[in-house]
Amino acid sequence: MQREPAIVDALDRAVEASRSLLRVRLELLLAEVREFVHECGFSLLVSVIGITGWVDLMQGLTNGLSQQFPRYAVEAGLGLAQIGLAMILFRRRGRLR
Repeated sequence: MQREPAIVDALDRAVEASRSLLRVRLELLLAEVREFVHECGFSLLVSVIGITGWVDLMQGLTNGLSQQFPRYAVEAGLGLAQIGLAMILFRRRGRLR
C-alpha cells in the first residue's frame, strides 16, 4: 500500500527549499559585495596615484616656468588651463549622454 504524502511532509519540503534558496542568495550577495569592494578599492588606489602624479607635475611645471616668468603668472596660467580643460571635458560628457 502506498502512502499519500502528508501536508506536513509537503510543508517541510517547501520550508527546506526556501532555506536552501535563501542560503544560495545570501552567498551570491556576499560574493557581489566582495567584488564591489575589491573594484572600488582598486579605483580609489588608481585615483590617489593619478591625483598625486598630477600635483607633482603641476609643481614641477610651476617651479620650472617660474624661473622664466613671475610665479603668480605661471600659477594663474596653469589654473586657467586646468579650468578650461575641465570645461571641455564636462561639455564632452554632456554630449555623450
